[in-house]
Amino acid sequence: MGIRLPFVLVTVLPFFAWPFLRGPTLLLAVAACAVALGQRIFLFAKLFPVNPAWALSLPIAAVVFTGIVLHSAVRQLAGRGPIWKGREYPYGR
Repeated sequence: MGIRLPFVLVTVLPFFAWPFLRGPTLLLAVAACAVALGQRIFLFAKLFPVNPAWALSLPIAAVVFTGIVLHSAVRQLAGRGPIWKGREYPYGR
């Protein structure tokens, strides 16, 4: 999660802050999102032999992955075990 958190903060958080920002602050947030996404598109295109447009789905994938990890962590901390294919497993010790 430590690696994903900065990615989510840089690429997704400015979109949620958009309604509260005005003027140069809004421009800076949009520019930060554009630079971060541009870097990921460049890296994605170099690492994987697919259309670079797929890199546009990376912020969505980061949010989904973070949600899955947080859900799993909350279940474990609450004493309920993991869920797999609709079955609940006992809390592992």
